Order: sequence, then C-alpha cells, then structure tokens
Amino acid sequence: GAYNRNQLLAYDEVKMAAMDERSRQSDAMEKGREEGREEGREEGREEGLVKGLAKGREEGLEEGLAKGLAKATVGIAVSALKSGLSPEEISKFTGLPLDEIIRLKEGI
Repeated sequence: GAYNRNQLLAYDEVKMAAMDERSRQSDAMEKGREEGREEGREEGREEGLVKGLAKGREEGLEEGLAKGLAKATVGIAVSALKSGLSPEEISKFTGLPLDEIIRLKEGI
C-alpha cells in the first residue's frame, strides 16, 4: 500500500514529535550530567578544603609543640648552666649540641 497525503502528514508529525522528545530527553540528560559534574566538583572542593584545614591544623600543632619543646629545652639548659653543670653534661641530658650550650653559657 500506498499512503494518502493525510496519513503521510500524520506519520511525519508523529516522527517529528518522537524526534523532538528524544532531543528534549538528550538535552535533559546532558543538563543532568553537567549538574552532576558541577555537584561533584563542589563536593570535591569542599572535601579538599576540609582535609586541607585539618592537615594545616595538625602541622601547626606539631610545629607549635616542637617550638615549645625547643624553648623548654633551652630553658632547662640555661638553668643547668646556672646550677654549675658542665656543657658536656647538659648536652648529654638535653640532646642540644655542645656548641649551642657553649653559646648559651656565653650569653649568661
């Protein structure tokens, strides 16, 4: 069979509607993918920021503790020098280099 003009027009309309629907679905899927990618990037940035801040705090705490320990060790060395201990003994007990203890002694 041959189709009449109205049947062919109706077929074309159905075909065009199907193509339009596929195009809308494709556009919606692409929009969804892009929104998903953007959401993923945002989550990644947030996670990176949280991890970075935690690492920064940890490193800062470690650095602060190390500086505090170093300052306390120097204070102990100065007190030991004032008490008459030898630089060699102080170096042995504090772990400070002998030349540093000698410099501390010169500054007292």
